[in-house]
Amino acid sequence: MAGNQGFTQTLNLLEVTDGAASLQNLGGGTIDADLRLFAGSSTRKSNLFWDRFLQSASTSNSPTDINPGTRLEFGKSSTTTYTDKDIVKITPINLIKDIAFRYIGFDSDGILTSTNGFEISYIRGESYTEGVYTNKLLSGGNGNGATANITVNSIGEVSSVEITNNGSNYIQGDILSCNELGSGGSGFIIRIVGFPWKCLMVLNSAYDAKLETTSKLSLEVNNTNSSLNGTYLINRDSTSNQNAFYEPNNSSLPSYDVNRLQSAHNTISKNLDTFDIDGDGVYTSYDADLIEIYLNNEGSTNTQYEALFTTYVNNNTPSVNARRNNGIRIANYFTGIDRKFFDIDETGLFDYTIIIPLFKTYATDGFLYQRKVASTLIQQEPNNSITFNNTNIIDFRIKSDPNYALPSDLESSYVKPYIKLFKEIAGQTINLLDNFSLFGTKLTCTTSLNDYVNNTIVGSSNSEFKYTIFNKEFTNGQYIVDIVISGSSQTNQTIGSSANPPVLTPVNAIPVFDSDDEYAVFDSNAIDKFFLKTNPRNTVETLKTLVLFSENYNFESPIGTSSYEGKDVVITSLLSDLIIERDDKLETTNILNLNPPEIVDDGNQFFGDNNALNTSGSFSYDLVDGYAVELSNITNVVDESLFLRSTKYRSDRNFYYKREIKINGLISSYDPDAFNDSLGQLTNNISPGIYISDSTSQVTNTLASDFARKTRSFSSDYNPWREVTGGLKTLSLDVTINDLFWTSEIKLNIGQDGALSSELANMGYDAVGSGQNLSDYFNTTTVGNNESFKLPTTINGEVFFIIMKKS
Repeated sequence: MAGNQGFTQTLNLLEVTDGAASLQNLGGGTIDADLRLFAGSSTRKSNLFWDRFLQSASTSNSPTDINPGTRLEFGKSSTTTYTDKDIVKITPINLIKDIAFRYIGFDSDGILTSTNGFEISYIRGESYTEGVYTNKLLSGGNGNGATANITVNSIGEVSSVEITNNGSNYIQGDILSCNELGSGGSGFIIRIVGFPWKCLMVLNSAYDAKLETTSKLSLEVNNTNSSLNGTYLINRDSTSNQNAFYEPNNSSLPSYDVNRLQSAHNTISKNLDTFDIDGDGVYTSYDADLIEIYLNNEGSTNTQYEALFTTYVNNNTPSVNARRNNGIRIANYFTGIDRKFFDIDETGLFDYTIIIPLFKTYATDGFLYQRKVASTLIQQEPNNSITFNNTNIIDFRIKSDPNYALPSDLESSYVKPYIKLFKEIAGQTINLLDNFSLFGTKLTCTTSLNDYVNNTIVGSSNSEFKYTIFNKEFTNGQYIVDIVISGSSQTNQTIGSSANPPVLTPVNAIPVFDSDDEYAVFDSNAIDKFFLKTNPRNTVETLKTLVLFSENYNFESPIGTSSYEGKDVVITSLLSDLIIERDDKLETTNILNLNPPEIVDDGNQFFGDNNALNTSGSFSYDLVDGYAVELSNITNVVDESLFLRSTKYRSDRNFYYKREIKINGLISSYDPDAFNDSLGQLTNNISPGIYISDSTSQVTNTLASDFARKTRSFSSDYNPWREVTGGLKTLSLDVTINDLFWTSEIKLNIGQDGALSSELANMGYDAVGSGQNLSDYFNTTTVGNNESFKLPTTINGEVFFIIMKKS
């Protein structure tokens, strides 16, 4: 399907209202009953990806619910499809950004004196010649070149095997043998039971390394290929019994700071045009200096900013290509940028002592964080003695070369490769990437009548105790207030005091979010935003509540060296990458081969003249071509709908489509550079403005015959007509005389001094004839005051009349 690039499901009939009609009466006469005939027939799930660098989350009010909730937003590069009441499960993941493979062999056991080793095992065989056979070539399997020292004991059995050369390209399960152990022997074989290949992945976000040196780790690989997808144990060093990690960039920082650094890098790199303050086409230290002036003088008036920028420009010559080369233009440009846009590390702190150096570093170095290259790292050995605080690099053993490469355009790929990283605690595994426990706790609290009435307002927040009130009710003689509080603390102690009311006593606490639970999509716009609700399979709507994360969290690094130690950061800055799995229990393929049922009750049909069957008014499924064709037609309609829906409001690239855009409200165009002050700039492709065009015109086509149809709207340059010598001209193919009007004066060169005979003739006038000019036909004698006169005028070969009234 061309349109559905979010979820990978081919078609979910539960979402297709037009398609439902073709199934009616199969299950009892209602569309809902008919569709549910096929529910449960599929176990497929659709995957929707949340990339923390591309998308965002916010706490806001649901339009159909009084309580605030956490809204997930998918960026403009996402073409997702999901609707209200979709049932989803959300799991933290880590996207694979780089990958490499290497054959490392199967000899880690050294001398194998038993028949069961970690990497190989063997069958002893019989009747071989006693002796020690050195560096004997092994045959068989998928590889070549392996050699071994093999010892045969006095009774003709192989007693030990030592691999001396790994050879190349063997895989797990290969069976090797040796034909050089004397004569007459048989039965000796070597089985490769270990994984002789290594896979190394560079991930999208960092996690703490020091905390996991002795943990039992495993990972689940998804969306690569069948040879690589699966669950793998991560081998620990046999001597130290510790996990070995590769050292990343900025290894002294804790993982939280590394992830914030990556967020800042991503924000700047994807918005270089916006951060190009002087408008010379590149982001440089000059722009970083202007940003520093703007941020360090927050709260200044526009006049004060103009003076500051003017001083800087006078002391630092701008680029010859700069469009904003004076204080006024620079100050005007900043007024068009939301302050939140400069929160590039996404902490919500606006700590300019951290943000400004990031802008400067990127301008100087061209990056803030660079992931190491997998193909280089895999030739090195990991660090068994952890001296660094984070890593985003992990390796594990696999059975063979999977022949897998990452998609060339990984960012826009909607089936992204990812991993889940697990550690074992008390016999159970938990997802290392799952930090939802930090996102807050829902507390049910009791309070007094006075506080209930006067000091608890649904939606209000308490900055001291960091909670938000989301519900209140009087139940069983108690005044109940439900709050969401940051973290998992303060569940057993009174919150608030008489000096800072209300006083709340917690009686019940549950996490705000659990990745093991299912949730329901709620208030989706089916484009790029939705809320989540709890208890999706409960039919009682009142039992479903919006998921609400705490707005802030007091971040403290486990190792105490974070730049944000002890500060309240926004909860959404803790979000990792997420995989959202939608429950798709219904597929088109389940019913494609069904035939329309035989109609027993044929209603009012009868045989008319010449025994012709008259079906007027009788019952019919209207499925002449069967379900397969009808549903195929429906699928095509849905495809087109999804495509148009996803492209209609895109701003990252141009689209040519026939549907009109309807807008309710106001649209304004901002021109901070005063670019359009020059008349000659109005026809420039980068001229700011809002344009409307003919429905058959491609506005991106600069050919004059087509580009002329692009008409500037909401500006003074609305008139498509242009004055030329002796007349008017337009390049538009569709503009008519009805579009010709003047706002100031009309100048007609008809019968006036200087009018050429050829010009008059071309316009349908006799240059010498009587009454064919204004002097003869529009004077005080022929036309009185307030009388009108129709002046014939030929335009493009067609005669029009200009209505003139004498004043």
